[in-house]
Amino acid sequence: MTDRNETWDMGPPSEPPNLREIAFEAVVEAIVEWFFENFEDPARNTPWESGYIYIWGGPYNAREELECAFSGKVSERAIAYAAERILQEGCDWAPSQRRMRPED
Repeated sequence: MTDRNETWDMGPPSEPPNLREIAFEAVVEAIVEWFFENFEDPARNTPWESGYIYIWGGPYNAREELECAFSGKVSERAIAYAAERILQEGCDWAPSQRRMRPED
């Protein structure tokens, strides 16, 4: 049972997985999976009033978020391929509700 007075905030993205020494396609797949664990289409849970109201931050750009999380950990090529796959689903992203946690 949750306390009705409890407040919530948006937590940071999860740690990126360790992707060293795995096949390129598996790296790309892991990056895409990480992204969709941490970001979602704003249509899912973002309030709308003549446009999305990004109350938890955003809109986020997939390429920028991938570069922030994975730069220096994987090749730029893997980041580019993952970003292309994500862009097939949409352009602007909101934090995933899975990141919600009670405020301290």
